[in-house]
Amino acid sequence: MSYVHDSILRKLDSATQKIFDLEAKVAELEAELNQCLSVHAKLEHALSEIREVYAGSEGINFEPLTAPEGYLQRLIKQCYQIAVDALKQEE
Repeated sequence: MSYVHDSILRKLDSATQKIFDLEAKVAELEAELNQCLSVHAKLEHALSEIREVYAGSEGINFEPLTAPEGYLQRLIKQCYQIAVDALKQEE
């Protein structure tokens, strides 16, 4: 074999190895993306549940009698609004 032929084969082997390395990286990134999508779906479901729990409690007639009760009621409403806003961003 000639020097040129050997050089071409080495370059071909190097290019083939780079392709294998890139394919492995793509597979790794696909797995990471799938994991992120799974976590995203779980979080979206949790936000939906928070929204539904709060919406189901709106018919309850609750008047806070103390400042801490009023504060907690405001915190719950804020948490509900955060969940609603996050879900709106998804749409």
